[in-house]
Formats: sequence, C-alpha cells, structure tokens
Amino acid sequence: MADTIIASARAVAEVARDHARQGEQAGLLAAPVREALAGTGLLRMGKPGRLGGPEVDPVTAAEAVMAVAEGDASAAWYPATSSTHAIYAHYLPDAGAQEVFDGTAPVACASMPGGSGHFTGDGGLRVEGGRWPWASAAPHADWTGVAMLVDGRSVVAFLPAEDIVVEGGWDALGLRATASGDISVRPGALVPARRLADMTVPAPRHRTPLALFPLTAYVSFAYAAVALGNAAGAVADLLDRATGGTLAESPLAHIELARAEARLAAARAFLLEALDDMWRTAQQGATAGTRARARGRLAMSHAAAEAAAVADAVHALGGGAAVRASDPLQRRLRDAHTVTQHVQVTSRVYPLYGRLRFGAGLDVSALRHAT
Repeated sequence: MADTIIASARAVAEVARDHARQGEQAGLLAAPVREALAGTGLLRMGKPGRLGGPEVDPVTAAEAVMAVAEGDASAAWYPATSSTHAIYAHYLPDAGAQEVFDGTAPVACASMPGGSGHFTGDGGLRVEGGRWPWASAAPHADWTGVAMLVDGRSVVAFLPAEDIVVEGGWDALGLRATASGDISVRPGALVPARRLADMTVPAPRHRTPLALFPLTAYVSFAYAAVALGNAAGAVADLLDRATGGTLAESPLAHIELARAEARLAAARAFLLEALDDMWRTAQQGATAGTRARARGRLAMSHAAAEAAAVADAVHALGGGAAVRASDPLQRRLRDAHTVTQHVQVTSRVYPLYGRLRFGAGLDVSALRHAT
C-alpha cells in the first residue's frame, strides 16, 4: 500500500505542477488535479482498513503529502486536510464513516468549534446555524465536518454539500487554490447519529495502531509535510531555470543552495523520526506520552519554519524574475509563509516545549495539538 500511495502522489504532483498557476488565478484547485486525486486513496489515507480504507501510517502519509506538494502546495493541501480528517472514521459509526469517506471527493473540515444546535431524541443533531472559518476545499467537498460544542459535548458533525453554504472570503497571501474561506450551515440541517463523532472524551471504536496514534498529531503533521514538499519543489524550480545559465556558475548560488538543501533534509528527517517514534509506540498497543507528542509538535513547527527559510533563500537566488506574481518561485515563497501561520505549526510551540524540557509546569491544553 505504501508504494502505491507514494506512486499516486508523484503522479498527482506532475498534474498539479502543470495547473498550479491556473488554480491560483481561479482560487480553486483545477479540475484535472481534482480528477487526478479522486480514487487514489490520497483523500482518505486515515480511513480504517476494515472499512476498505488505505489506513496509511503517518510516516508514509507525510511522504505522500510532501510528494504532492513538490508539484504544488495548494494541491497537497487537499489530501492534507481530507486525509488527516479521515481519522474521524475511527470514531464514527461504520455506516457514517463509509458514507462520508468514500474517497471520490475531498472531505472538508472546520475544526474551530462554532454554531449552535440541539440533540434530537434519536441521538442526532439539529444544527440551528453558525459560521465556521478555515474550511479548506469546501467548494469541492461532498461532505464537510464542523466542530461544535453542544450541551457540554464536543462533536464533529458531517454534513452533505446541500447543507453547506460556501461563504468564501479567502483572500490570502498564498495557498490561494485551497479555497480555505468561511462556510455556514443551512439552519435546521439534521445530522443523524451515524454522522456524529463525539470527541468529548475521544474513544476510537477499535484499538488499531492508527486509532492509538495521537489524534491531534495525526490531524497536524500533514501541514508540516506540505511546507517541506513546497520547499523541495522550490529547489527543483530553481534548478530547472538555472540549467545552462549564469546562476549555475555562481559560487554564491552554490553555497546558498547547499545550505538550503541541508536545512531541508534535516527538518524532513526530524519530522519523520518524530512521527515514526509515535507510530512505533502505537504499533505496540499504546499511545505516545506527553514528551513524545510534544517533540512531534516541535518537529512540525520546526519543519514549517525551516521550509519557509529555504523558500526565502531560493527566492532570493531567483533574481528579478521571481518578483512577478506569475513566477513559480514567488508562489512557493507565498505558500511557504502562509503555511507558517497555520495554528498547527506556529512558533508558539517553542516556549511550551522549552517549559516541558526544563521541568516547569505545563498546561497540556496549551499544547493540545501535540497531546
């Protein structure tokens, strides 16, 4: 399965590279890229194998997202969000998981709690209304999950496209084709119990290794993978344009490229090592402890920061042509710095990790994406 997923990711990357500018101009992923993603397993990597999903381990999933991002970061954002949120299939009733995560289209998910509603007598949820930000891929999604707090319970409700209103408002520096704007829910929409994941006290329905992998770490790591893949793509873009030119003879370019590739390789190795550490614990039937999870979060934030630094260095080597909005190196630069703003990979993890290492008291809710 791992080889198949990686091969699919590389094939999608080629299509994504050819349509990156088109998607950015439209503010939506181009149709050929969406068609290339559909049916590959890349949109539901977290879905359990017992339900026919690929159930891809985190290390392979990260490598797959990186591969797509080498073609285009916005294209990689679709499997990053849809596949990692497919981990909720481990918490949904089987019928709901099968219904939502069929892999034919991305599944959007707005993870910031919002909206209002009430539970029905049969265990379902009536959504009274609400608006949620950061709903990446929602315009192309057949299903969208929205996080809600209802009667003291934390739930993720999955609704079909006809119950979702795409409000838009995605006017961002980078990742423009991800369509990560606002959504609202049609007032009165009914979510049956089979499409409700109760995350108040998260409890997977089966104790498989992937279900035991830290939930929020699985939801988070793909954004760091997008950043690393985008930076690798920037290096490739620079080398493509340098062939036979004066840049290829520049001692400064030689040094800066070598430094950039060393930083990129180190950040990639740290991320994959941290993921593998938590994965091996899950394979042994346990969930990684706070220190391992915090280290994983550190690796994710470090990867995003280092990837942005690599994009900066490569953009500088691109010269005057790279200032144009249509230039691939400028898009790589903007995408890199947009990723660093994502809550899952911001630099705020550094003081939290430092407190933990010095033995100071740590409110684990402040590090919730790593715990």
